[in-house]
Amino acid sequence: MASIRKVVCISYKTGKNVTRNGQSYPDSKLLTVGSAFVDAESGRIKGQFLAVPPQWDGEFLILDPLPKRDEQPDEHATS
Repeated sequence: MASIRKVVCISYKTGKNVTRNGQSYPDSKLLTVGSAFVDAESGRIKGQFLAVPPQWDGEFLILDPLPKRDEQPDEHATS
């Protein structure tokens, strides 16, 4: 079974509001809380977390990790 590394984040409210298109919304930020391996076939997360942030709503955001510096495409390369 292949596992894919993912970044695990939670969303938290900053206490400020953001206005978009005339509507006001509570502002939120992402906090990285660790990484996990996701089974490519079942989509299940493999791992455990030893700490729970205060006032956390119980939802994780699973994101692809950013590419390493040496893996980023060269913006100045010509084709």
